[in-house]
Amino acid sequence: MTTSGTDPIKVIVERGGGFSGIRRRYEVDTASLPEDVASRIRQLVDATSFFDLPERGEESAAGADRMEYAVTVEATERSRTLRVPEESELSDLIELVSDLATGAGPRRESS
Repeated sequence: MTTSGTDPIKVIVERGGGFSGIRRRYEVDTASLPEDVASRIRQLVDATSFFDLPERGEESAAGADRMEYAVTVEATERSRTLRVPEESELSDLIELVSDLATGAGPRRESS
């Protein structure tokens, strides 16, 4: 199942774990973003088949410093939350959402 063309979606990333145990929440809504950035978010959601992924991602190596993420995608007529370790198929989406939410903007790929 994919997102619909230009319909707005909201992505919420909640990070927890690590040594300090500090929780962070990042949220972006494609309706308030430039179209190229909104399109990139939709592409990442679609490329990972977000709505078809298992409820819980692969476990990463154990360790007190490991982060865990709860990623929620709210799209037209559906919403889903997945819990994944720091290294997962959602890493690019998590990075983009956290960068946007903190004002860092999307990272540019170097050539």
